[in-house]
Amino acid sequence: MEWAPFLLAMVVVAVLQIAVWRRIQRGDIGVTEVAPQPPDRDANQRADDDPTPTAATCPACGTENDSRYDFCRRCVRSLQP
Repeated sequence: MEWAPFLLAMVVVAVLQIAVWRRIQRGDIGVTEVAPQPPDRDANQRADDDPTPTAATCPACGTENDSRYDFCRRCVRSLQP
């Protein structure tokens, strides 16, 4: 009698696997429509119109870092004067 729950669970899992496999084979699974992606930039906005600088130079080692960084990626010193 100890094997009954185990065998029942095995049958249930097998039936679920067959059901999923059949849906995949029919092509019923997945998104039917692709959601539109927003544009990266406005068509009228140019890259050089960005008011924030694109790179910040480290005062200690001279490495160019992204303007969003607070610390240098090379020497790990503060980029703020």
